[in-house]
Amino acid sequence: MLADILEVLGDALVAVGDARRGPRYVHGRIRLIQGEVEGLSPREDVGGEAAIDHRTIAINDVTLTGVAIAPRPLRVSYLDDIQQRAQVVRIEFDGGAAEWTIPESTNLRKLQKRIGASF
Repeated sequence: MLADILEVLGDALVAVGDARRGPRYVHGRIRLIQGEVEGLSPREDVGGEAAIDHRTIAINDVTLTGVAIAPRPLRVSYLDDIQQRAQVVRIEFDGGAAEWTIPESTNLRKLQKRIGASF
């Protein structure tokens, strides 16, 4: 019980520290699979450096709000533009869902904590 409380407090302190440092950046590609968002049509890809903050992902001219990320990758893929193996994760946001391809080296647990929501 005490260990659980200390773990939650530790996670909260890490989250506060991350929030003070500003958004985290991860190279990736987003493909809209359901719903709609301004600047992106269904099955269209948008790629580049994504700024990740609490419940928000901004990549190029596309900003997704109310973001929640799946706890495990859907599959393994490849990011041609940076020539790295990648993991594809499902994300849900206000207005739809998408597949987000990020480098395999990205720590998914830390990313989930940064976004602040998972499903």
